[in-house]
Amino acid sequence: MLDESLKKLGYTTKRIDYGFIDPELLKEEAVQFETGDDHSPEHFRYRRFLSKLKSRPSLSGEDIDHYIELAEEDPDRAMAVSALGELARWLYLDQSACEMLSAHSAFQNVWLRRTLMRGKVARELRSSSLTPEGADFYIAAGDPEVQRALLDRWELSRDQLERLRDHGSNRAVQKYGERQTSVRRKVRK
Repeated sequence: MLDESLKKLGYTTKRIDYGFIDPELLKEEAVQFETGDDHSPEHFRYRRFLSKLKSRPSLSGEDIDHYIELAEEDPDRAMAVSALGELARWLYLDQSACEMLSAHSAFQNVWLRRTLMRGKVARELRSSSLTPEGADFYIAAGDPEVQRALLDRWELSRDQLERLRDHGSNRAVQKYGERQTSVRRKVRK
């Protein structure tokens, strides 16, 4: 029964060995797959990746290695890349884990590198550890989502606001930078 359920959902025994699913939950998912509306096994596997991230405030280096290994071995490439993106965005990823991901071959595609950067700035904004120099780096990186997050959540200097107003990565960022610059001028008068 266990082997049949693993095969049906596209799991390998590594999922059990690495703690991504236990035999009882596997049986439940196999029944849901058979009787429910969702007949896409990759959706079940993706939910296990998300569950791994939501169930813990931290992951060890070994846990991260297992997560990446399972994603790289998954037959559905699009789902696997999405799961890696979730890891890159995970708010509890510490600096050493972020560096580990950045150096890992699985994170060398453009979308995952950008997602890793977005996750890093979100973590820095959340923890208030972002420095003015860090903000300068993210402004210069030219990612519109990151620039917008900076405008929304961080006290930028007048120079930084003007750079975003004049050279933001898209028109929406430039307009928002213009509004923030204008608001700051009014407040100081």
